[in-house]
Formats: sequence, structure tokens, C-alpha cells
Amino acid sequence: ASTLSTSNAGPRLLPATATLRVPVADLRVTKSRSPAGTWTPGMAVTYTIVATNNGPDDAVAAPLVDDVPARLGSVTWSCAPAAACSPASGSGNAVAPAVTLASGATVTLTVNAVVDPGAVETVTNTVTVGESANARDPNLVNNTAVDGAPTVPVTLSRVAVERRGRLLRVLWSTETEVGNVGFNLVGVRGTETMPLNGELIPGALDSLGPKAYAFDVEDPGVEAVLVE
Repeated sequence: ASTLSTSNAGPRLLPATATLRVPVADLRVTKSRSPAGTWTPGMAVTYTIVATNNGPDDAVAAPLVDDVPARLGSVTWSCAPAAACSPASGSGNAVAPAVTLASGATVTLTVNAVVDPGAVETVTNTVTVGESANARDPNLVNNTAVDGAPTVPVTLSRVAVERRGRLLRVLWSTETEVGNVGFNLVGVRGTETMPLNGELIPGALDSLGPKAYAFDVEDPGVEAVLVE
């Protein structure tokens, strides 16, 4: 008798491993403002916001959000190139287009607004570019830009002093006044200062137009006059 041995041992399949690469897009945003420096109530301002994709991968539909503060009104905005922004323009304080950026590409968001005539505090505006729908952002430190500008309640356009015999006449004009209850005049002689008015000289309170003032006082021999 013979024994027939059979074997069904075929090729052995070894476990396979695969690495799934997650797209990465480092998004960055910057913001500038014109005019720079201090604001006056009622003036027009423009923000220029630039979002950049530092790569290495493309970014699809990343939210570019500029939540414009309530102290800025009449807000209109546009995003360029328009093909990279959805939507490409709009109005109102909620500015939030979704932007699609190839690696190395930029978009520019321009926001125009008018400072509230009643604004007397620092107006702060913050813009953020968030992670895109398809890629991870490895660096969130550069995703936010902040701009803050103080407003000036009173803008002086002219100060002049005239001597009339024993009297000193102080003349001054303002371009804007917000919440201004009044003025004080201070005389300067060398290193010495002295008040020239006994009571507060009434201001216009709120005015976006020019105002002129005059005040007469007995001349104490001052060299200069400060309007406060």
C-alpha cells in the first residue's frame, strides 16, 4: 500500500502597512489700516487684509473672518482675486468669505468703513483665517491679526492768542467734538503754569463740523496758552 501526501500550502501573504499622508497648509494673515495712527469720529477708514498659503499643500475653502466692531459703520468689502473667494464682495459688519489658495498664493480682502461719530474709545478689529476644509494647519500662531486705534474726542484745528491792552484774547477752533463738555485754558510762563479760566468753558458736546471759540482774560504775562 502506498500513502499519497498532499499539501495545499501556497504563497504566504504577509501583513501590509500603508501611510496615509494628511495634507498640510500653513495659512497666515496680516492686516494694515489707512489712515494709520489716531482716528477722529466720522472719518473713513480702510483695512487691507492679506491671507497667504505658505504650503506645502493647497488650501480649499478656508474661512477668512473679519468681525468688524460695531463702532465701525457703512461697511463694504471686496476679496481678490474673485475666483478664490466665496463670496467675493459684500456689506455689513460680518465679513467671512471662504478662500481657496494654492500653495504660495495670496488673497487680498479690502474692508471700508466709517468710524462712529460717538466713538471715544479704542476701536479694535481682529481678523482670523481658519483651517481649510482639506488640510491641517501646523502653525496657528500666524492665523490672527489685530489692529486697534484710539479715537480723539476733540480735534483742534487752530489756536491763537491776541493781546489787547491789558486783556488776553484766546481764539481756538475745533474740527470735531465728541462728548466734549468744555475746555480749560492754561497759561505758560517759563516752567510755571497757571489756569486762565475760573470755570469750565462750555464745549459743543457732539459736533462733526467746525466750531470757533474766544475767551478774554486779564493778561498775566504768559508766554503761551494751552487749550485742554
